[in-house]
Amino acid sequence: MTIHEKIESIMKELIDNDPELKSHEKAVRHIVASLLQARPDAVVDDTFRAELKRRLLEMPAPSRVSRSMGLSRTFTQFFSNKLALATSAAGVVAALLFITLWMNSGIQDSSQRTIPVIQGDVEFSLSALNQDTLGVDATSAFALTSSLPVDETAIRGNLTIEPAVQYKLESSDSNEFTIIPEQTLDANTIYKFSMVAQKSEAEQKREYQWAFQTKDTFKIMNTLPRNQGTHVPLDTGIEVTFSHENYGAVEDHFSVSPAVNGRFERYRKTLVFVPDSLQASTVYTVRVSAGVPLDGTDQTLAEDYQFQFETDATGGYGGYYSYFEFTKDFFEYPSTETPIATVYGYDSPGSVHVGVYAFGTFGEFRDAIGRLNNVPYWADYAQMNNTFPVDSLALQTEFDADVRSEDYQYYIEFPEALPNGYYLIDIPVDSYHAQAFLQVGNLAASYQASPER
Repeated sequence: MTIHEKIESIMKELIDNDPELKSHEKAVRHIVASLLQARPDAVVDDTFRAELKRRLLEMPAPSRVSRSMGLSRTFTQFFSNKLALATSAAGVVAALLFITLWMNSGIQDSSQRTIPVIQGDVEFSLSALNQDTLGVDATSAFALTSSLPVDETAIRGNLTIEPAVQYKLESSDSNEFTIIPEQTLDANTIYKFSMVAQKSEAEQKREYQWAFQTKDTFKIMNTLPRNQGTHVPLDTGIEVTFSHENYGAVEDHFSVSPAVNGRFERYRKTLVFVPDSLQASTVYTVRVSAGVPLDGTDQTLAEDYQFQFETDATGGYGGYYSYFEFTKDFFEYPSTETPIATVYGYDSPGSVHVGVYAFGTFGEFRDAIGRLNNVPYWADYAQMNNTFPVDSLALQTEFDADVRSEDYQYYIEFPEALPNGYYLIDIPVDSYHAQAFLQVGNLAASYQASPER
């Protein structure tokens, strides 16, 4: 396994276990790369996580410049272990589990109870009034039938439901009762009903039990590639996994942009689109629109589902990808200080050539930043290709700078302070340019925009 493949393997493991890391993926990737450079045989254990957390908290956030300039961002603590809760995904018919349990202890003697004890050689049956092959509807009521007349108060006193549900009890006679939940039942949940009866005072009590599973909401569970996945192989299939196997025709609800020809395959809950070919270094958007039917039911996919991924460069992960870039896109300094720009330094040259270009007006500066933000922040190759043309700007200064490090943070230092103005820092690296914006002035400037104005 190459170093790049191992980085991707560790990134997938980290993000699968803690999805919050996805919004900080670029910073995490560089730290992982640095850790692997020092320890190529490293695995994701407690020591690895602790070191990753420590470095994250010590580093500035690699944020994008959005709608405010002159404000720096820092990492907030997000690194925590999460307990994954497994849930049942099977859509089973309501389990009419009729269990007669002879109980030797745990139930109070009838002389100590204020609730009437159901006595006699009685049998009970319970059924859901609204169910199909996927399970019980979340709005269903339940019909309870007794072989002997039973007082409604005794039913209320001896019926329990877990998880607890507030309900109304209606009856047409003393043998038939309707249990009507007062709130919608939770989806994909097993509800247990139980009744206690006693044939005679001299005999032990027995408990009747039933279990019903509610339907799971029809939805998309996961995709491959994952949303905002990068360096995706060009021969990948596009997979969408639904919550149920019996999803209907989906072809008219499925689209890929930029458009790609291909074929569909089905594997139980998973729909696979096999593209004829994908372009290198390209961001693809996959959309499954609402309305996909669930055969045998009246359910359809309630909402549109969209995810994006970026394909790898031609020739594999290495391509022209380098780990040298700025840690953020915007720096700000007063005219009395020498600027320092922090960078990711793994796999970087020992020194770089720096060009500093001046914008003529604040409006030009603002528009250039807006252009940068039109590219997804997580898309590595799109970001590398999204460079601002320097030939339209005036060269302010240029110099060679050593890439230095202190406490695992790499940086370059300008030789002198700059006059007030708006600048673009440009560093040629391999076959692309690392760029960042610099504002020099004693007052911070900011702007806000909205879709309406």
